[in-house]
Amino acid sequence: MTTMDTAWELNFNTKYKIYDNFNVVLECAYVRLNLDEDTWDHNNNDVTDYMNKDNWKFDMVFTYNF
Repeated sequence: MTTMDTAWELNFNTKYKIYDNFNVVLECAYVRLNLDEDTWDHNNNDVTDYMNKDNWKFDMVFTYNF
């Protein structure tokens, strides 16, 4: 990344206690990457596709403590 590039991220994390020892954690994240158009090569389709896509992450974690 250069000094002209920016990125921001938004996260939501939630923990549900189903039983005393059993938990479920749900995570959702969104990342927006804003690349400087003058710096990156627009003739390369891989870079152009990456610049125009939003990034999402979803997780579900089950934990059981003894």
